[in-house]
Amino acid sequence: MARCDGRTVTIKLGDFAIYMKTYLITFKPAETMPDKLADAASTLGITEEQLIKRFISQGMIEFNTQTGPSIPGESLQDFLEKNDVYKKID
Repeated sequence: MARCDGRTVTIKLGDFAIYMKTYLITFKPAETMPDKLADAASTLGITEEQLIKRFISQGMIEFNTQTGPSIPGESLQDFLEKNDVYKKID
């Protein structure tokens, strides 16, 4: 079951729940950007959402506070947390 309250999507699988932050981007009917996004994503063989995430990731590079080589982790989750990709969720 999935539910969206505007900014967070909640997915429940039995006793387990995932809360995902969401953003809503809107365009006026006359704007061409949605068509451009669809064309670019299609050319790359990815979804429009994946393309938008790529753009955000690329745009955030200059705000990255971590410098130097990555920090090894004991697991993939630990590696992603130590290298500021995922935040630790207890």
